[in-house]
Amino acid sequence: MVGSKRREIDDYHYVFSADCKPYMDWQSAALYQSWMDVGAPGKMTRLLSCTDAEYDSYENLHIVPTHKTPDFSRDDPSDSYSAYNLPGSINHWTKSSNFTRLKWVVKLDADMILRRPFTVREIPARVGVVAGGYYGYLSGVKNDMASMFVGPAVRERLAQVGGWEIFARSDIAKAAPLWFEYTRKVRRDKRVWWPYNGTGDSFITQKAPRPWISEMYGYVFGVASAGLSHNVNNDVQMYAGSKPWNEKSANSFVIHYGLMMRQGTSYEWDKHFEYAKSETEKDKLKCGKANRRELFPVCDLYPEDDESIDKYERNRVELMHECVSKINRGILLARKRKCMPKSSSSSSSSSSSSSSSSNNEGEAEKKKVSHSLSHSSSGSVNTEGDKGYKHARVSIGGGETTLAQQQDVATNELWKYAGILWALTLFARRGKA
Repeated sequence: MVGSKRREIDDYHYVFSADCKPYMDWQSAALYQSWMDVGAPGKMTRLLSCTDAEYDSYENLHIVPTHKTPDFSRDDPSDSYSAYNLPGSINHWTKSSNFTRLKWVVKLDADMILRRPFTVREIPARVGVVAGGYYGYLSGVKNDMASMFVGPAVRERLAQVGGWEIFARSDIAKAAPLWFEYTRKVRRDKRVWWPYNGTGDSFITQKAPRPWISEMYGYVFGVASAGLSHNVNNDVQMYAGSKPWNEKSANSFVIHYGLMMRQGTSYEWDKHFEYAKSETEKDKLKCGKANRRELFPVCDLYPEDDESIDKYERNRVELMHECVSKINRGILLARKRKCMPKSSSSSSSSSSSSSSSSNNEGEAEKKKVSHSLSHSSSGSVNTEGDKGYKHARVSIGGGETTLAQQQDVATNELWKYAGILWALTLFARRGKA
């Protein structure tokens, strides 16, 4: 039974799409680290969309296992739409030699943090039925918008879903080209542009008339057109900053940090704050002196002895605290992987083995160990059996001291801060238990 369960968990390939913005790669680093920390062997692959010129100078290409795709954001030369990269990259991946041989594909967004491994035992999916998260604002699924794009038989399979999905391998291969095709159709159809108000997209204006969520409708219409239906779930994902509504949502599988986080008047953070900064300020993964840039602020937890705090309000703040702490942890560990000097032999090996997307997949295989990742009582992550990605599983406090660390005071200070953050998170969990 244990062996059967282990094989089942190994049978998942997590993927997420990322635009060619190295200064936002802290998101990829945070998601990847959270995936390792929850003990989900399988695989994880970033689907990165860049131009050839951008790839030539992309310094964060190998911070996580990556499948390189073209840049699809200018698929329509008259309309720069970065969301084309999601269905475009999925479609490219499913047609490549890097396409998974594993049974299940878990699609996530880059701005997510995993808390538990996804399994079809707990989130039911099967061939022909995709598990997905409920997105109520996709009102076009239920109104006259749907009839503009699909017929009655397909409309019966439509669902208000998005964000994360679990596909059978054969199903995502079948749906990917239609997902891209319908994204194009929705984005370019003037019938759903401003002033049409049936999309549920509150950001449509006369100056920006096309629905930003065209890709989400492309997904819904495309997957249904591929003959697939959905198992719709409302408890798997929590938006950081939102209040859980039951025990399942409080113990969600994934945190999505796409909205503002607030705690009274003392704390406020939103990933979109980063977009207003310069590229230099936004890039959290620079090496050397540049890595002195600040990490993200973490909110305070409510006092344990304050019985006036509603249970789910306490959960809300704990989720915010956990989310940003894990983002900061992912940033620091990615800096360590990227910036720590490697021996000449390992450098040459890394250079030759990461020269193509398929070899990146090979690195992902080297990285996986035969047992689940586990935290020891000292807070270290198990590295037993790991050779190729030994540097990715260091102790929370930063691992063994190297000459480079001794020379870089800023890096040592950051690792000390990471250890404190993670210790606080573990303490909060134990207190809650």
